[in-house]
Amino acid sequence: MAIKFDLFKKQHDKFPRGQTKSWDVGKLSENKSKNRYGNLAAYDETRVKLNFQTGLGQSDNINANFIDGYKMKKTYIATQGPKSNTLVDFWRMIWQEQVSLIVMVTNLIENGKTKCEKYWPEERQSVCVKGLQVQSVKEEIYPDYTKRTMRLMNGDQNRLVVQMHYTQWPDHGVPFYAKSLACFMEKILEIKSDSPVVVHCSAGVGRTGTIILIDACLRMAKAEGFFNAFDTLGKIRAQRANLVDNEMQYRFAHLVLYEVLCVPNYDVPCGRFTDEIKHLLANGKNLLNQHWLGINRICTMDWQRLQAQSVVLPERFGLHDYPAASDKCLKLFPSQPTERNLRLINAVFVDGFKKKNKFICIHTPTQSTIVDFWQMIDQYKVEHVIVLNEFQPNELCAGDIQVILKKTFQLKRCTILDIENSRVD
Repeated sequence: MAIKFDLFKKQHDKFPRGQTKSWDVGKLSENKSKNRYGNLAAYDETRVKLNFQTGLGQSDNINANFIDGYKMKKTYIATQGPKSNTLVDFWRMIWQEQVSLIVMVTNLIENGKTKCEKYWPEERQSVCVKGLQVQSVKEEIYPDYTKRTMRLMNGDQNRLVVQMHYTQWPDHGVPFYAKSLACFMEKILEIKSDSPVVVHCSAGVGRTGTIILIDACLRMAKAEGFFNAFDTLGKIRAQRANLVDNEMQYRFAHLVLYEVLCVPNYDVPCGRFTDEIKHLLANGKNLLNQHWLGINRICTMDWQRLQAQSVVLPERFGLHDYPAASDKCLKLFPSQPTERNLRLINAVFVDGFKKKNKFICIHTPTQSTIVDFWQMIDQYKVEHVIVLNEFQPNELCAGDIQVILKKTFQLKRCTILDIENSRVD
């Protein structure tokens, strides 16, 4: 399935870049230090106005804008990641606007640079922010995101706030898989909120705008049966500069929308697993084949947009019919003093349900890749190898790694090998 990505560029290029409305308040000399980036402030007409605090000058200013959603005013608050000198203002805004959901799409540090100040306490801990107590209630970590539940206490009042923190979005880029963000967006849709949803990245424009665009279009599609991403982006861009900062993000938003709206839901409740298997295998496995074709179509779409597809190295990559994307291949560090460069191995990390990079997926080692295989086992401290074909080493030397078969345990449906590997002096 070929995708005409140039159409997204033509559409995105129609939106002006940079300031299109006044942001005089944000550019006042006493407010400049509150802006993470000097070329980005909040538009005056849609800025969030904090309650004035006597004796604190421009205490009503924060680099945040109200953004309209689908048929609803002030559905979102788009803001920058808090700085050390705006942490208090951030939590003042959360309390004042009765926010119950925060969507965070940046990591605290990216490429060695601070992108956001840590504004939440560690799990089961609490912090006090100018009289407002922020207490961590629960933290759930998944491969692509973390869900934190916090309790805010102000005098005798208290509220719960959920933070959905997406952790796999690179700065100035997009996530590798559209499915990853699609699942995240579906989780956000499940959380009911009667107050504005705070969305922030680092600057509060690119990734922030992409989340808002996707969410607004999903709500429109649910109500109307269609969505208009072009018009929606035009409306939200009029309320904060540079939302959905580049064509890559605009394109990716459409891929996520496709995942959510067009790809069937393959979730199977455990209690229905046996019935589902029978259903898939009935009628000559037609339904199973349809599911497989759908997965292939989705994977092809992801593959088409890779910036760098795999560079096949005949002696190192083994099975050429199943290459990994070169920017996702595992890297092997030099193991000998004479080696200087990193090497790639035709293997990739695969996430588990709750742990990132839980598995390594690789083809069976060939004569030309067996040294790399055992160096990978050693370097990544692998303790368990699951083999789905015959593999019976007794003793071999793979480069500077010695491999010895210690014991064999024969079970009904599998064989367990106790293997010891160690570096040769």
